[in-house]
Amino acid sequence: CDEAIRDSLAALRIRPDYDYALLSVADSYRSKRDYLNAIQFYSRSLQLSQFNGRHALANRAECYRLTNQNENAINDGLRAIQLDPKCLLALCCLAECYRISRRYDEAIDFASRALSVDSNHVISLGARADSYRMKAMFQAAIEDASAMMRLEPSNTFGLFCLAESCRMLGRFQEALSYAQTILRLQPGHSAAKVIVDQAQARVVH
Repeated sequence: CDEAIRDSLAALRIRPDYDYALLSVADSYRSKRDYLNAIQFYSRSLQLSQFNGRHALANRAECYRLTNQNENAINDGLRAIQLDPKCLLALCCLAECYRISRRYDEAIDFASRALSVDSNHVISLGARADSYRMKAMFQAAIEDASAMMRLEPSNTFGLFCLAESCRMLGRFQEALSYAQTILRLQPGHSAAKVIVDQAQARVVH
């Protein structure tokens, strides 16, 4: 990545409006998780040309999401799907941002659209599962979280969604098992400890 960044920056010194070099630098920074620099170069690319607009918008949206700039992420994600309604990165980013913003109906809608593109997309499954859980649609949450766990068996986000949904449905033995698995993977998970305590009190030995 560092070599790619150096080469692209050298090209930009010769030709500051070289869109391909701008995108290359932005993508390299994003792959290094240097999201603020990535945002800067995606923005420069978008100012110069809309030829690669979908790519720059979707990737900038994800960088905004990962730096907790949800409204900017949503704005870019919506612009990206206007250019490409099946842009998986933008759809997933929108689902997750709406979930974090507690706009669960929108989160479910965009996660469903992402899953119509890739039915095994873990982040979209997680966003929809958690949104179903927050809307008290616990069986639907369990179905999505279970699909998520088949893909990533050690994903504590999915395990928590399963544990809490099972607890709310009175399936305390299952809730206990999932919560105990979380604590084996992440011993300091305070919410899982609460589920363990509550489920243990309700499980008939």
